[in-house]
Amino acid sequence: MGEVTDVVWVDRPAVVPELCNEAEKAGVVAVDTEADSFHSYFPKVCLIQLSFDGRHALLDTLCLASEDLAPLRRLLQNPQVLKIFHGADYDLRMLQKDFGFSVRHIADTQAAAQVLGEKQTSLAALLARELGVNLDKTHQRADWALRPLPLAMVEYATNDTRHLEQLHRRLMARLHEVGRVDWWLEECKALESVTYQAPEPDPLAFRRIKGARELKGESLGRLASLWRWREEVAQRLDVPPFRVLSAEILLRLAKQAPSNWAELATTAGLPRKVIRRWGQELLSALQRPEEVQFLPSPGRSKLDPNTARLLQKLRAARDAEAARLGLDPGFVAPRNTLEAVANLRPQEEEQWFFCLKRRWRVSVLRQAFEQVLAEV
Repeated sequence: MGEVTDVVWVDRPAVVPELCNEAEKAGVVAVDTEADSFHSYFPKVCLIQLSFDGRHALLDTLCLASEDLAPLRRLLQNPQVLKIFHGADYDLRMLQKDFGFSVRHIADTQAAAQVLGEKQTSLAALLARELGVNLDKTHQRADWALRPLPLAMVEYATNDTRHLEQLHRRLMARLHEVGRVDWWLEECKALESVTYQAPEPDPLAFRRIKGARELKGESLGRLASLWRWREEVAQRLDVPPFRVLSAEILLRLAKQAPSNWAELATTAGLPRKVIRRWGQELLSALQRPEEVQFLPSPGRSKLDPNTARLLQKLRAARDAEAARLGLDPGFVAPRNTLEAVANLRPQEEEQWFFCLKRRWRVSVLRQAFEQVLAEV
């Protein structure tokens, strides 16, 4: 892999306990993960970055087994050690999915930026604005399963945690200035409850292809069959579906289905290597169009007119409070919380908390919302 002078590459189990003990003594550790989500069908954590006391370590989770990471589990669960993340949600879900980790005492710098009303809350934007540090995001979608990892990617991964402690201090000072520390602490506490949920299979996912909704009958059935074939191949090879065949080509084949090798070979944009490898499978899928059944959507049910009008008034009240506070309306109260208020029409404190999910939201919205409810 080569070396970056101030970074320790950890791929031996014997190193993990000492590293985690030292991080525990520091009392504050910045944490991040890198996964191969853009390069595999079943994404996995390939790297865990730790920064503490001016030191930086990259744990190679492709070499370290779950039992090797037991000291890291204890570190992340230790409520006495502050764990600084930026946009922790995805990292927390992946750490739980792959290793069964849960994390206690979280400080999320992205949540701090949201509470402060920052328009741009990415790590790159905040570091540039707060610390004058410019991150190179070239490797944002790189393949983190590569080994050896190029030095540029080692540096990229390290920079995701290198400055987090300093950024945390800067944002904390600003939170104190505006009196919103408690809001931020509640957001961070809520992150401890984040859990990984496997995505629900969507039998009509192929309809999300641009142009798919124009297809009818057998053309639509062929698209469904091709989509299913591509999913099966992608799962078998553990690659993203678009690396098997692009959605554009799927649509083209479904519209003008070739019936033999000669016609398949003349399909515009269809790579020769795909024809050689999967030509017969493609032809078979095209010859077996699926019967597409449009079942009722399990999504959001339609609101009755009175509730819809109430929801509109609650949204207007929320938007006014968000503007007054200088915050993003969706952060102040997401749609699902507004719907909960419209349906339950809370009166007691705990009912308000049940609907709005945060004490700080109750404190800033309850009066305005009560006025709206009183009017109806």
